[in-house]
Amino acid sequence: GWCRYRGLELAIDHRVLIPFEDTGPLVELALGLPRGSRVHDTGTGSGAIALAVKAERSDLIVSGSDISPAAIAVAEENARRLRLDVAFAVHDGVPDGSFDLILANLPYQGESTEVVSLPPETTNYQPHVAVFGGPDGLGVIKRFVQSAPRGVRVGLQHAPSQAYAVRAMLDEAHTLDRVDETASW
Repeated sequence: GWCRYRGLELAIDHRVLIPFEDTGPLVELALGLPRGSRVHDTGTGSGAIALAVKAERSDLIVSGSDISPAAIAVAEENARRLRLDVAFAVHDGVPDGSFDLILANLPYQGESTEVVSLPPETTNYQPHVAVFGGPDGLGVIKRFVQSAPRGVRVGLQHAPSQAYAVRAMLDEAHTLDRVDETASW
């Protein structure tokens, strides 16, 4: 029913992933932007990343989108309750608009190879559309990168084993590697 993410208390349920602190580097990418920058969170789910960006940098223009109308309903509920001005919309990929940074914690688990190693709370209680990114886990990320406007900075959460493949999809890519998290931008 509830979880804490970067100091925010978020409503969650079967419609969205449970947000984990390991997505923090995505939020931190936005914190260094100039005043008034436009940030979009693709695959927003509960709105955790977008709402945290707005809560920590109220001067930024923040939006979020998700393929799931049910997830957007949760994100909008969280924004209203927290009184954070973040616009959410149902959209597959990157919506039209002008952005300075696009963040994404998209499904990156492989359907055929990694299911057996995932904890039951991931496979039994979270929406599969938000967890599994195709046979190798890269299908949704590939579509995202292809739909992102050229020249816009992006930040992506992915599995550590996908770092080389994700960097190969991006121009001038950098990867943050930690024991339990990986993000590329």
